[in-house]
Amino acid sequence: MNTLFKSPLFTGCRSDEAPGFWALPGNIVIRDHRYWVPLIMLYSGARPAEIAQLAVTDVRQQHGHWIMHITEEGDGDDKSTKTEGSMRVVPIHPELIKLGFIEYRKGIEKTGETRRLFPLAERNERGQMIADFSREFPRYLERIGLKVGRGLSLYSFRHGATDALRRAGYLDDQFGFILGHASGSTTGRYGVMPQGMLQQRVDLVNSIAYPGLDLKHLAP
Repeated sequence: MNTLFKSPLFTGCRSDEAPGFWALPGNIVIRDHRYWVPLIMLYSGARPAEIAQLAVTDVRQQHGHWIMHITEEGDGDDKSTKTEGSMRVVPIHPELIKLGFIEYRKGIEKTGETRRLFPLAERNERGQMIADFSREFPRYLERIGLKVGRGLSLYSFRHGATDALRRAGYLDDQFGFILGHASGSTTGRYGVMPQGMLQQRVDLVNSIAYPGLDLKHLAP
């Protein structure tokens, strides 16, 4: 992961237009969904489409904590989750705040964007959110020498978060709801929960850690 996050897609590439140029060092700094989705997946376990479709108002403060509300509601209802139980509240990991995610959100709001947190994230003709990026990401891993044949993909970050929660001592049935594996609930739909319940989720998400991973060079 240190090699990945020091590669041109995250530190500066030759061009942000053609995927073939993402792996070549340059002075074009990408800070849209292509940058944030992998990092948010790493520290939340959320699915790529769930992150890419977030509205500006889906990232907000609750009881003094920044949260990400994954929901089908808003943006003209042009949003979806895998199941009703996938709608949920996920606290924002402190590492993402250090990396400038909240500042990014505030910056998008200042541009006058009132709906999409990632305005450049698109659906394909089948309605799949950022399907093109999901397809290109494994190819990028090949270009920078991290992947040969099958295996690593964008979803590897989701699996990484799962393993991190296990390393922290949690059992699968104790954190499945954070990943969107729980049954539907009113809390998931409206994104409002008691302070005590939210604090439990904060403690859970904050336990996600990757010993040896250094992201200081990405901080603003």
